Amino acid sequence: MCGVLVVIYLQKRGDKVDFDQCLNDLSTVLKIIDKDNKDLPIFILGESMGGAIALQLTSEYPNLVTGLICSVPAGSRYKASSTNLDVAIHLVKGINRPFDIGTKIVGQATKEERLRKEWSADPFNRLYLSPKELLEFASFMSKNKTSASKIKNTPVLVFQGVQDKLVKAKGTLEIYNSIASQDKDLVLIGSSEHLIFENTKCPLSALSGILGWMQSHSQKPNLN
Repeated sequence: MCGVLVVIYLQKRGDKVDFDQCLNDLSTVLKIIDKDNKDLPIFILGESMGGAIALQLTSEYPNLVTGLICSVPAGSRYKASSTNLDVAIHLVKGINRPFDIGTKIVGQATKEERLRKEWSADPFNRLYLSPKELLEFASFMSKNKTSASKIKNTPVLVFQGVQDKLVKAKGTLEIYNSIASQDKDLVLIGSSEHLIFENTKCPLSALSGILGWMQSHSQKPNLN
């Protein structure tokens, strides 16, 4: 039997960005689920920053994750120099003073006006971040390749949208190559932008492929 688990981790608007606490919270949830469902496999799917969180969570707690589905987890971005300049300018104004960086990111993530409006209006999407939080984000994302090298036995399925104008495909490929597990696959979606799964245009072929991949990896790996 193949069990499907979806964990939605939400922070309140205005909560401090704390990646260590995020990983700790998610590991606690996985431990509880694993304890109550010993016979069912646990698959994690994360996208963008969520993909990086899922990647690092799996590297730290491989015994709790049967399979990892990781979409565009890289921190290698287009127009990075422009973003870095924005951070530097606002750093001078105050390291803890939030500014609107999200509108620019959303604009790069999709060319569809409908999606831009939806994401901008989502109360759980923080458009305003402080320079300190953005520096912490950069530091967190820089750990992805090291975390990938620690994943030695867990099956991993990595996705990248070919039309992505936010995260460079090269960065995702570098993380994929760093994954130590031999049971890994990389899928390029030709029609997809940055977010593949978080919109209504996720190709049915991708969803069908994921379900088949999960079914074929439904046995928990022996990590001993």
